[in-house]
Amino acid sequence: MEQNRRQRKSSHGKRRRARNRYGVKVAALFASAAVVGLAGVFAIAKIAQKSPAREEVQGGAHKLPEELTEVEKQETQGMEELQPETRSVLRQSTETGDASEPQSETGSGLQQSSEPGSQPQQPAETGTAALLQPEAGTVLDTSAMTDMEIARYFFSQELTDSVFARINGISYKENENIGREELCYLRVLHVDLDGQTRVGELIVNQRIAQDVLEILEELYANAYPIEKMVLIDAYGADDNASMADNNSSAFNYRVIAGTDKLSNHSLGLAIDINPKYNPYVRAGADGAVIIEPEGSEAYADREADFPYKIEEGDLCHRLFLEHGFTWGGSWKSSKDYQHFEKK
Repeated sequence: MEQNRRQRKSSHGKRRRARNRYGVKVAALFASAAVVGLAGVFAIAKIAQKSPAREEVQGGAHKLPEELTEVEKQETQGMEELQPETRSVLRQSTETGDASEPQSETGSGLQQSSEPGSQPQQPAETGTAALLQPEAGTVLDTSAMTDMEIARYFFSQELTDSVFARINGISYKENENIGREELCYLRVLHVDLDGQTRVGELIVNQRIAQDVLEILEELYANAYPIEKMVLIDAYGADDNASMADNNSSAFNYRVIAGTDKLSNHSLGLAIDINPKYNPYVRAGADGAVIIEPEGSEAYADREADFPYKIEEGDLCHRLFLEHGFTWGGSWKSSKDYQHFEKK
């Protein structure tokens, strides 16, 4: 298991180093013919080599650089008139130098299965609809996917009617503190302890959506293990049940355990990562130590070595703090090792 995890991390590292270093090779062929006496028709071919173009990525939108030559701009405009999937095939063909065997936009290795080892399947649609097809928890075979294809799985969108129907009356309750329009749905990828890529989902406040996407994409690129990431509504919005299953989650309109104070999870401004292995430790009314969720008592010993543990200074801790979050593991009166929040 540890060897698989190291191999997966190495693979992700190579993907990151490969980003922004590929070039776009465009070949243009121009032919002209002239009749010169008895010599006949002579064909003159000229192959123009273009300078490699660099693709810029801004907030998930990929744009060609503005310094293209006029010829390149004309060729690009011609591509933009094609259907999205056709443009992807052409661009991928120019990357590999082989236009005879185009690849699918989603990659030939996309595997939609909630169980490892299932037969790969291809989504019937393209674009965001295709990315939403695999349910959270699905295992993806990313071995044949490009970095751009993987990056497309990290995005946010408003709460659609179908998503809102999943949470309304469960994690979302009518209230005066947070409205539907202030929340957004995140789609991400994460790596489990076995090195498998899984589809994840969260609902967060729009104010922290970009931060969370950037953090989770960096964790994924470094093969940082997160076991599960589905909406807490799959557990009936029961925080203890979700934590006991080591499910990472964010929005849940509720109060802080043992109090009548509204949690920052209620505003979508907090996220819990690998909660079973990073428990909430507090003192009860009688002074006794309470460790939640049930069954995580052994993981309250932060000197012990075990998987999924968040430690001060590790990648997960550093990334959240760099984005302005605070960590519950640094609290004085209690310790919430799973918890990161931003106000």
